[in-house]
Parts: sequence; structure tokens; C-alpha cells
Amino acid sequence: RTQIKRDNLKKFLFRIDNIVFLLTGCLFLIQGCITAPEHPSLIDSDMPKMIRIKELFFNIKPKSNFQVSPDGKKIAWLGGRKEKTAIFFKTIGKDDTRYLRHNFIKSTVHFKTFYWAYDSRHILYPVWEEFGNQNHIYIADTHYPEKVARNLTPDTDHSYSLERLIRDDPEHIILAKYKCAETIIKASTIELVKLNIISAKKQLSAKKTENKTGPASGDFKDLSVNPGNVYSWMVDNNGTLRARITVNNMTKRVLEVKNPESKIWGPVLNWTIDDSVRFLNFSPDNSSIYLLSNIGRDRIGLISLNLETRKQKLIADNPKSDLESVFISNTTGRPIAAAAYPDYQKIHLLDPDYKDLFEMDGISKKTAVFPLSLDNQERLITVKVITGTNIAWYLYNRVTKEKQLLGTRFSPEFSEMLSDMKPISFTSRDGLKINGYLTIPKGTSGKNLPMVLYVHGGPWSRDYWRLDRSVQLLANRGYAVLQINFRGSSGYGRIFMEAAKGEFARKMHKDLIDGVDWAIKQGIADPEKIGILGYSYGGYAVLTGLTITPEVFTCGISVNGISNLDTFIRSKDIKDNDYKNWYKWRTYVGNPESQEDQAAIKARSPFYHVDKISKPLLIVQGAKDERVPRSEADTMVKALKSADKEVKYILFPRESHHIRWWSNQFRLLNNMEKFFGKHLGGRSILSDSLR
Repeated sequence: RTQIKRDNLKKFLFRIDNIVFLLTGCLFLIQGCITAPEHPSLIDSDMPKMIRIKELFFNIKPKSNFQVSPDGKKIAWLGGRKEKTAIFFKTIGKDDTRYLRHNFIKSTVHFKTFYWAYDSRHILYPVWEEFGNQNHIYIADTHYPEKVARNLTPDTDHSYSLERLIRDDPEHIILAKYKCAETIIKASTIELVKLNIISAKKQLSAKKTENKTGPASGDFKDLSVNPGNVYSWMVDNNGTLRARITVNNMTKRVLEVKNPESKIWGPVLNWTIDDSVRFLNFSPDNSSIYLLSNIGRDRIGLISLNLETRKQKLIADNPKSDLESVFISNTTGRPIAAAAYPDYQKIHLLDPDYKDLFEMDGISKKTAVFPLSLDNQERLITVKVITGTNIAWYLYNRVTKEKQLLGTRFSPEFSEMLSDMKPISFTSRDGLKINGYLTIPKGTSGKNLPMVLYVHGGPWSRDYWRLDRSVQLLANRGYAVLQINFRGSSGYGRIFMEAAKGEFARKMHKDLIDGVDWAIKQGIADPEKIGILGYSYGGYAVLTGLTITPEVFTCGISVNGISNLDTFIRSKDIKDNDYKNWYKWRTYVGNPESQEDQAAIKARSPFYHVDKISKPLLIVQGAKDERVPRSEADTMVKALKSADKEVKYILFPRESHHIRWWSNQFRLLNNMEKFFGKHLGGRSILSDSLR
């Protein structure tokens, strides 16, 4: 027996030796995959450990998007199951978690949100297929979660979006139906469908007909006729079609309301394509409409429009920036709060009964609060709270004032490795106040760092203070990241946006350079190691930066970027895809049919200045991009190679304007960190993978 024990001990120790050997070998290999930083400011820094791209971008295990059921008895959320996203649910106060089954045939399907039906039994969720060109609505039954979810809209020729759930009629929903890949320019194809979620029978609420006034065949019945210029229909709180927005000469908009007695449509509000108007909801008695609007104003405010008197009432606005989101009570139908984003989120409380919701423990100036769902009595609310390094979801009881943590995007330990994003501002060379955000890599001195200027797309868009994973990846690799809301960006009023007219590659670009100069003068950025990165318009800004101011940048990465404004604005596909955006490009940049404008357009197109590029460039393009055609990248790369310039080209054959496939996203991010590591001196993981 003693000998047997000795033999077993020897075997055990031998196995331990093998395990130690293997672990040591693995550690050696892992260390061999990591490239140490070369930039002087990073060599002796105390940065956190290297974060794998998979951990930051592709970890679906954390729970998210918690939604309380209307009856307040259940809660559902998104989570990971077998490396795929699934919807889970449980009874509040019990440990009876289950998940809903779905069996998508195609691999190119994604969903990021869901909605409880008002029966508190069914869950609806939109799913996009084929790179976003088809959107369908699925339904699952929490009473029978083992049954595969049904596609309520199996029609492959159309896409659908959920317009409204009807509180007093839980069996029906209102959907918008439109032909695949068609938007505002094809407004005449948009229909409203009232659908029974149990039987899946449809009743048409608004449909285009050609010389027909009678009912359509099958389950469809025309309740209103689209004259061919309606691009948005609106239903009231009862699910009744009440209003519509029509297009007049493509540049004018009219809000029309249907007289319930005469059935005649009449105008109540007019605006132009240059104004911003967004419909939110009807008032509780359906006599008014809540809008986010800047008609006759500089900044977007919350407006109440009386449909009978046509009088507008300003409910809330922010003195520094546009209002961008409004939280509306499901019970009263009135706005609870509105949010603006001048730097951090700024909440404008409109209903004092909800003050406690925005003053929960842990809520501060440096957090952003988003109510996600409420039960019918609005006693229970799920809330998303964002900081610069994490996202947390809570269940808040408005009666007991208790807050229960439901989940976080990252663990506290992981979150500790991330870097803080801070609002900054500076004055441009012509005296305009420019806002932006700066992220300093954690564990560094914050001085003389390699820096990446990360330019947002649009350009009629903006950067926000938030948890931005691309920014965090760059910061983890050792780069300061500067984001600038240059003139033309949204969110800071009409005057600030329209200051970009005629200023492509001029003052818009100078704002970016002024931001870089500010970072250098502050001692933050090493002037010899500055990279530039951008998607879409941001990609155009990259190409512009390397042609107009090549001395400022060390290298650049352009993703789906415009290289030739002349061919881009002339593109029929761009016009057909989004007329408003196409109109803006012609207004802000010029008319390529005009000889006078064409000269200026070409002067601001990087394609015609390839000879000035002297720094390394990485160009990335989705072959099926419907916004920035592949030809923009192909012709630019060809011209660069003909001129013997240093360029690397990555073409994703199956991708569109947004890189969606995980494998392609990983390849893009992996190439990004290696490219900047080589040219800016940050660290990188050479042999990282999705596995």
C-alpha cells in the first residue's frame, strides 16, 4: 500500500510539473505576442495590462437592456447563450430564469433590443437581416419559451419597424412597412400596418393606392390613401391614425392632421428641410403633439403644438446645446424629463414627482441616466446609468426608493483598467468656441503622449461623453484620444452647424488642427507622433488632413471615407438613399453642375491632391456601402499606388457602410492597433484572435 501511495504521489507530481511547464510556455508565448511601447512617454509608465479586443468588443456574456413587464411582475434582458445573443426573463423576486428560443436560418441577422407587449406575456423584437437591408419583427411567448419565436413579417420584399404598442389594445401593434433599402426619397412606399400579434392578420392603416379608393384584397383594408408624398404617419395614444408629414418640392415639410368628422387632412405646421423637427408623442388627450423642434430658433427645444389653435409652447430648452432626448410617462403621457449634452449629460426635470429617479445614489454630474422601461403604474423603472468606464442597469422602486443592481457591461476590475473621458473646449482661430472630449491613457503622466485625433462621421453628427470602446482600445494601447465637435457638428444649435457651409477642408479642418494645437500647447500631445482616424466623413477628414496638412500627422486610417466630393455628390445612389443628406451636401459643399462650384469642390477633394500625401495611410472600405460607394476607395488607392505612395487597402466584400461582421470588425481593430503601434509607438498584441 505504501508503494502504491508513493507511485500515485509521483504521478501527481509529474502531472503538476507538466502543468507548470505548459503554463510557463503559454505565458512565454503570450508575452511574445505583446509588443512593448516604444514611445518615450510610455516606456516607464504604469499602464494597466493589455486588454484583448475580444474582451472589450465581443464579450456577450454580460447582461444588458433590462425591461420590466407592463404588469410589473417580470423582467427581461439580453444576454449571451452559446456565443449568441438571447433574450432571458424571470419573475421579479424569484430565481426562475428562462430564455426565449429563436432559430434564424441566415447567419447575417442581429438584434439589439426588444419590447414587452402590453399583455405582459409576449416579447417583440426587431431583427435586421442581410446587412440591414431587411428588418423584420419577431414575437416570442414567455408562457411557452421553448417554442421558437415567430416572424410576424415574413415578407422578404419589405422591411418593418415597430411604430407603437397600444396600451388599451394589447393584441395589436402598429408597424411601418416600406420596401427594402428605401428611405425618405421613396416616401410613397411607406405604409402603416395594424397587426394582430396573436393571429398575425394585418389591417392597413395607411397605404399608397393608384386610382383606387376601395378596400384592398385579403387582410388589408385602406383606411387612408397616401397621395405619394407622405413620408411619415403618426398614430395617437389609442392607435388611431391622426397625423402625417408630407413632402413638398422635396425641400418643404408639412404636418397635417386628419379631421375626425370630415376625414379631410389639414396643415397645422410648415417647415423646410433645413429645420429639425422630430415627432415624439401625442398629449394625453390627443389635442396636442410633442415635438423636438428648432423652427424659428437656434437650438432644438421641446415644443407642445396645439392641433386646433396651431399655437406652439416651449416646454424646455438648454442655453448651450440642443435637447436631444425626452422621457415620456406611459401613465400620464406627459414628458418626465429632457436631456441635453453640452459636455456631460444635462437633465431638465419636467415632472417633480420623478426627481428621485435622477438623484439616485451614485448619480452625479459625471453620469448619464436613461430610463428604459416602466410598469403600467410606474412604480418600477429600469434605468441605464453610463459612466466613462462602465454601464450599469438598475431596477428602481419609486415607492420604497430601493435600487437593485441588475448588471454591468464590465466587471469592476475590468472597468478599473479603462481611462476617463473628459470634456474639453477651446477657441478656434476665428473666435468660435469648439467643444470636444479628451481621453488620457490610464497609468501615464498625461504629458507628451502619442495622440490619435478621432474624427466623427456625418459631418452632421457629434461625439458624446460616454463609454466608447474604440477610444478605450486606443487609450489602453497608450494613446491620448482627442475628439472634436467641429463646426458643422450637430447638438450645438443651428448657427454652429450652418457655420460649416462652404467650409469643407477649410474652417472645418482648421477646427481640427486648432484642437491638435491646443493639445500640443497643453503639453498633452507629442507633435511628432499624431495620428488621425475617422469613419465616413471622418475618413474624408483623414484624407484631407494628410493632403492639406501632412506636416501635422504621422499617419492616418480612413474607413469608408469620401475621397472625391465631385463624384460623391453626383452619385445617383446617394440621392436615392437619403435625399435630405444629399441636399445638405450640395448646400454645404456646392453644386457639381456649376462650373464655379466645381472648381472649389475639386480643390477640396483629396483625390486631386494625392501628390501631397507623404505619410503612411490605411484605407478600409465596405464593398456594399450604400452611402460612400466603393469607387471612392478604389480610385483613391489606385491613384496612391500610381504615385508610389505608402498605402494599405482592406476591402470587406460583404460589408456595407458599417462593419458589422464580428470577424471583420476584429480584423479592422487588429489592423488599427498594429498600424498605430508601428507608426506612433504604442503597444499592441501581435497575435490576438477572436478565440
